[in-house]
Amino acid sequence: MNEIEDILETRRNFYAFLYRMYVEAPRRELADDLVNERFHFQELRSLDINAELSQGFRLLNEFMEKSKGREVDALHEDLVREYTRLSIGPFKLPVQPYEAWWVSGHLLGEPLVKVKAFYRKAGVAKSSEYKEPEDHIGFELKFMHYLCEEELSADTGERLKKCLTLQRRK
Repeated sequence: MNEIEDILETRRNFYAFLYRMYVEAPRRELADDLVNERFHFQELRSLDINAELSQGFRLLNEFMEKSKGREVDALHEDLVREYTRLSIGPFKLPVQPYEAWWVSGHLLGEPLVKVKAFYRKAGVAKSSEYKEPEDHIGFELKFMHYLCEEELSADTGERLKKCLTLQRRK
């Protein structure tokens, strides 16, 4: 596998990890993998040009280091509790997971309409099973994962370029 494919696979896997963290509570298997050092974020030198991504990998690896040796069920409980606090409530969420909120200070409205139009233009439609609006961070990360999958299966440079262009616009 060449370096470009390594980068594309790392990005795809990272987006898969991130979107799952926003749409479902962490599974016990994640805690088990963290405690038993079976979960690693590959740090590719090519990604060092993106300081924020490199910092994110470092923080995740540090969390894994701190998780080593913990009791799996206790770590899992902590992860689920934190997911619930950040994503469900019972009180006001500390951080809104909707793009419209960050763009306009309101949920729904024109920013959501623009996001829906962007996805429509890209040929992507939300499943009726997914209850959150299209501007939810989980949906947006899933879209980036989808584009990474498309990149890995691209059979022409033009198709690869189209995926990269859509990612930059999103």
